[in-house]
Amino acid sequence: MTSLTDRLLEFGADTRFEDLPAAVVHEARRYVLDALGCALGGHAVDKGRIAVLHAKRLAGPPEAMVIGQGTLIGASAAAFANAELINALDQDSLPHVVPITLPTVLAAAQAMHSSGAELIAALVVAHEIGVRLNRASSAMIKSLTETGSTPEAFGINNESIIGAALGACRLLGHTRPQRSHALGLAAYFCTLPVARDWEEAMPKSMAKYTPVGLLAQNALQAALLAREGFTGHPRVLDAPHGFACFNATGRWEPELVTRELGRQWAFLDQQYKPWPCCRFFHSQLDLMQRLIQEHRLTPDQIEAVHTHGPRFVANPTPHDTRTQIDVQFSLPFCMALVAHGVPPDARWQSHDTLARMELHTFARRVTMHADPHSLEVRRTEPRSWWARVEITLVDGRELVAETLFANGTNGTPAELDDAALEAKFRRHAEHSLPGDRIENAVETVWGLDRLADTGQLLELLAPL
Repeated sequence: MTSLTDRLLEFGADTRFEDLPAAVVHEARRYVLDALGCALGGHAVDKGRIAVLHAKRLAGPPEAMVIGQGTLIGASAAAFANAELINALDQDSLPHVVPITLPTVLAAAQAMHSSGAELIAALVVAHEIGVRLNRASSAMIKSLTETGSTPEAFGINNESIIGAALGACRLLGHTRPQRSHALGLAAYFCTLPVARDWEEAMPKSMAKYTPVGLLAQNALQAALLAREGFTGHPRVLDAPHGFACFNATGRWEPELVTRELGRQWAFLDQQYKPWPCCRFFHSQLDLMQRLIQEHRLTPDQIEAVHTHGPRFVANPTPHDTRTQIDVQFSLPFCMALVAHGVPPDARWQSHDTLARMELHTFARRVTMHADPHSLEVRRTEPRSWWARVEITLVDGRELVAETLFANGTNGTPAELDDAALEAKFRRHAEHSLPGDRIENAVETVWGLDRLADTGQLLELLAPL
């Protein structure tokens, strides 16, 4: 019987660009466009700026670029910075795998001058393995559904480090033994499952529930070390005291990793984020925007807002919003931003925005309600983010709206089309790039599989 390790090593090495379905290739282009835009936006906030400064201190040989910068630095340092930039606004797609996988394979692709087609194949491999490992080990949604709280200890997509490392191995030209050692090292380099501790701590830390920069950097380090002969535990996924024991939730269903691997693509199950904040809020924000636009409301016309959706446990003090990261996890403050028409980009999380007292005052009018109906719906429709918003106006009128899906969920009527993703990219890019460079970048991403050298794309995103 083929082991889990053998199956993943084979999938990582044997998957060819030519064999990928057209829908998967196109989704990879969308995935890259969205992530690059988020990274450009990430330069405008503290989390992104600090990461870039740190990467420059790490320096290294001229191998890869930080997205939005023109200087080549060491591939590992670039992977760190790009991961943090992509995730800086919390507007990267769900599941939060892209800040771990894309920066790792992108840095390896630049270092090796890989083509766009080679990048896509490596990216799909990395993401597919990362998502499937998460599905086999994560107990977060199950715990929320059954107990109303998250597990005592858990991570969010930490295990994507293994997929990212194997994606990098493809581009770096590893032998099979080298790939197996890279897998073992990546598993050992995985970070602690501290998401529950992060949820309860205030104010919110920049490390967030998963230190994506460290994971991307570690994934590439695992691949690079294995290429030089540094050994790991090749059977860590199958060993009795291996990867399954690292998972603090106790859940491990390895059959979910290999079931229909290479035939059914988890890669297609993306949830793109129109709003720069936690996905738990997006349905409510969609409804708030809909009601404001339909009724042409101004903030002073709104007396109170009541939101109904899944129970949110990652912010014990949602009305005390002091930092950039606090904004990402405060539904009341995000509702205030929508009500005041603040564009959904880095401006949501700027110091100037946080200083606006009218936003904090409006946020106090928002009351959150954990509605069990949301989780009941999710049991039968896993893609759902059911929510209800009720607005009370100062003239006494009541406005109500409901939705089943959050905008941006692939495979639903709320899926974002290519034009919407382009608009999001342009909104982030316009603060750092001239219009012609933006359009060249968009066109290059749509033709990524025809690009001879991945580095050409990064050069388009660098300032003049």
